[in-house]
Amino acid sequence: MKLAVTDQRLPEAALDALLKMGFEVLLLPPCENLPAPLSSHTDMLLFRCGKRLIAEGGYYERNKALFDRLRPLGIGITTCKANFSRSYPYDAILNALKVGDRLFIKSDTVAREILELAKEAGLRICEVRQGYPACTVLPLSDGAAITADRGMARALAGAGVKVTLIDDSDRIKLPPYKNGFIGGCAGRYKDTVYFIGDLDAHPECEAIKEALSATGLSSVSLMPKSDFLFDLGGILFFDDGL
Repeated sequence: MKLAVTDQRLPEAALDALLKMGFEVLLLPPCENLPAPLSSHTDMLLFRCGKRLIAEGGYYERNKALFDRLRPLGIGITTCKANFSRSYPYDAILNALKVGDRLFIKSDTVAREILELAKEAGLRICEVRQGYPACTVLPLSDGAAITADRGMARALAGAGVKVTLIDDSDRIKLPPYKNGFIGGCAGRYKDTVYFIGDLDAHPECEAIKEALSATGLSSVSLMPKSDFLFDLGGILFFDDGL
């Protein structure tokens, strides 16, 4: 079984592409306590560490049937005691970025349960000023990542991560905001990074492809010739062994 978890607003063309590739797709419903444009975003609703997920308690209780679909894959789910709110920093309580054995967080905003899981997993805490690190960075491997956020680029490089720094682009859509982020428009499964939209639409697609290639990865655009990438909070992939 191969499962892709993402925002319920995933365009039908991208959904069909994943289904044709053999993935089951779990679409996350919105959380009414988050800002509407981000209310179904994977990187806002869930924190992942291996086969462990942390979800906000209220959201989990309202969507137990959905989370039950993850259990056959051996995925453990922990709920946090902190509650979402539409205002920062309470919208960002699960927004943390794991790259290899490093965890990039703004520790005064994230849920305590993330810190506990990080300690249990032996992750190295890297403090950052960015409250939405998972949104702004696309991890490629345990030691490589792509971002347009210069502060995150400095933090990643300082922690030994090879960084490809790109420019923000209005070709990453996240209405009603001016643009979205590279971390929110893709997800990695095995040796492939799947992009929501068309990677070729991004002005720096060649630099992104070079970074992928240098890490031994290939790319798939789920919506070729769509003219945009879409920030939906990314895609989490799971299977029986991942």
